[in-house]
Amino acid sequence: MPPTPFAPSHTTPFKSTLSTAMHGRRAAPPPAASASWPPSAASLLGALDARHWRFLAEGGANLLVAYDGPAPSPWRGPHGQRLALRLTKRSRALHGASGSTTHAPVDATAWREQVVAPLLGEDVASALPATVCLPLALPAAQAFVEQLAARIEMHRPAARRRQDGIDTHAAQLWAVEDLSAPDAQGRDVLLMEIKPKWGFLPAATHLDGTSAPHKRSTSRYRMHRVLKAQQAGVTVGREQWEQTYDPLQLYADDECSREQAVQALTREWRWGEWPADGARGKKSNNLKLFLKGKEVDTADTQELESWRGHLSSTASVDLDSLESLTGAMLSVLRPALSSDSQLATALQRLAQLQRRLDALDVEGLAARWRSETGCAFGSCSGADGTTSEEASVLLAPPTLEEYAAVVQLFLAHEQRLGRDSDEQAVRQTQAQLAACPLRQATLAFLLSATFKDCSIMLRCLPGQETDTAWRLEVRLIDLDPKPLARLAHYEALDREIVECFATWCEAQK
Repeated sequence: MPPTPFAPSHTTPFKSTLSTAMHGRRAAPPPAASASWPPSAASLLGALDARHWRFLAEGGANLLVAYDGPAPSPWRGPHGQRLALRLTKRSRALHGASGSTTHAPVDATAWREQVVAPLLGEDVASALPATVCLPLALPAAQAFVEQLAARIEMHRPAARRRQDGIDTHAAQLWAVEDLSAPDAQGRDVLLMEIKPKWGFLPAATHLDGTSAPHKRSTSRYRMHRVLKAQQAGVTVGREQWEQTYDPLQLYADDECSREQAVQALTREWRWGEWPADGARGKKSNNLKLFLKGKEVDTADTQELESWRGHLSSTASVDLDSLESLTGAMLSVLRPALSSDSQLATALQRLAQLQRRLDALDVEGLAARWRSETGCAFGSCSGADGTTSEEASVLLAPPTLEEYAAVVQLFLAHEQRLGRDSDEQAVRQTQAQLAACPLRQATLAFLLSATFKDCSIMLRCLPGQETDTAWRLEVRLIDLDPKPLARLAHYEALDREIVECFATWCEAQK
């Protein structure tokens, strides 16, 4: 019997997390608090006019444009909300063909409702985005995309323009909340993006004798930093490494540790990774700040001054003092750092999902794969060059129904665990994953990878009065499915990280 589709009781519209590989076919339901928001796909499609949109931002796979047209409009909500448009991009190397994906298309709305939201649970899933899928089947909608692509092309960064462009052959685009838009009173908001990374240390059960001492004592992210420094030709000492951002502090149960994480994030935001001799280091992406829809460039004095001026209560902040900068950050973030905050609740659940869905660690899962298929992890070719039919089946693109079945199995298992400690839960989940079919254990591992790679958006709104605290709205984004094609990469990277870190530790003695 297929799992019952999950229908969350909340649908708050905000920025979409949908990748080019997630093809939805229906709009998310409107929130109960407002029957008119977000509007229907039909009303939005009827209000498309390329003249009313401006370039906002873009990433590797998608591009955002902001509504800049007249009001009233279906693109503006009754309480100051605004919708942006997310368009998929295609590589110039594809010679005009529509962009390809590395795994089978998944209905994005169903992925959110049947996979991500049930795993997060009702409290945390309230931070998930509601989106409206706009199909581009009609000629008028296709013409809009072509006109918009031509209109904004010269506003895109030159480096991006050389690599890719808007996919004018895409089957749909997405209406998403513009988190950078002003609040209901027209005041600018400060938007923060935090990449929390891995929030756990793996259990020792499936680790070998050489990796266990390091994996059990040091966060994966900080070990990876050493490898990246080596690859960049940067020499890193123990003292400098100790100052790097540690995700385990952000995920910790106490405010003091979270404040230490904020300080490290602030240092790397302001001065980059591994700064030396007064020179800025490589730009860090673990913390980004946006003001008026534009990322604050810490190398641009004028933009920093604008950011400082926006923090009216901390306008005297010294831009060259870590202590002063951290104080300014904490003046905004402190409401989110308490143990009962929405952010703390979200971080706690993310860490649980990361760890429990990856209870075998990549080492244990890879060993089971080799044992059952005779092939390398993520491969269907044996040592003798023959193809394993069993492994070929394991590497078939997963369906939404398969993922939903894994979710239901996992949640039923969690319910049986009750109030067990996380350590007990991990041990029990290890046994569960070892007993279930290898295909399901592999999909659970990929789900863990999704939660390891997500981002947290904090929409920071000024208080109602000048002396009141900031109000923060938490959003979880970038929760797309991960491709089976990366299994071999995950194992190889894990091995490389540990070996490099072990060598570095020896050199520091």
